[in-house]
Amino acid sequence: MSASFRRFLDNLQEAIEWCESIGIRLSTSRFEGYVDTVERELTKIKNPPTKPDLIVFHTALTAIEAGSELILIRKALSNLISPELVSRLKQYVRGTTLEVSESHLDKTHHPRNFGFELVLAAQLAEGGLPVEFPPNGDILIKTPYIQIECKRLQSEGNISGAFKKAVRQLALRKPVGQYTTNIVAISVGKVIHRGEYFLTAPDNVSIDKGLLSILNNFRLKHVYIWNQRPMKHVQAVLLHISTNIHVTANNTWLWGTYVILNQLNHNCSDRQNQELKSVVLALKSIATTSKY
Repeated sequence: MSASFRRFLDNLQEAIEWCESIGIRLSTSRFEGYVDTVERELTKIKNPPTKPDLIVFHTALTAIEAGSELILIRKALSNLISPELVSRLKQYVRGTTLEVSESHLDKTHHPRNFGFELVLAAQLAEGGLPVEFPPNGDILIKTPYIQIECKRLQSEGNISGAFKKAVRQLALRKPVGQYTTNIVAISVGKVIHRGEYFLTAPDNVSIDKGLLSILNNFRLKHVYIWNQRPMKHVQAVLLHISTNIHVTANNTWLWGTYVILNQLNHNCSDRQNQELKSVVLALKSIATTSKY
């Protein structure tokens, strides 16, 4: 086993033990078999597999993506323990083993929806912003005062509905003073890869460029949704992607994320413009990939 794989498994075990220490039992969750799956299966596969191995391979990739998320969450949020954080973590560790198996019909997509909230909050915290989990919303940054509602898309067909729901939820959250800044955060990863496959890049230098291109194409296709009507209480739309990546030049695997912020300038005061810049700087300051 490579040193990076061993380090990943050690970090995942520490994250699992941290969850247990704050009252979150993983023995009956989808995380129970993730360590064994990674150790037993993925390390045997040097290249993308043939069809008979695909289920095992997807299970291992799912395990590593979820494990990478939990490692990040523990690293960035372990000093921010609150009832709201623990509640979200308890929801997050449930759900289907494979992302492709989840469904909005039986609400098995809810755990990974909480995962998006936790990952984005962890990235903001790692970038130096003071994040909290309010009882009446998804994410709160208190200095500057920024409210975020998160939506993880299941398909392109529900983009408009998900966005409108987030706008309504932000409208219901009580603003603090004149300069509360509101952001709708949208996870597009499942729309892109469907939870069934990974992205490829020729080399490490191409990864950020490729992820940025995906998000820009998505934005250009759907920007009309948030530009079609005035929404004075929403100042920006944040687009987020999270995915496994195969780097073909050196046959390595990465978990990668990327974010772009679409500012709605007609709704922003000068102060809100500065607050949005603080979000951009925080997210740009963190690593976009982790190797395993």
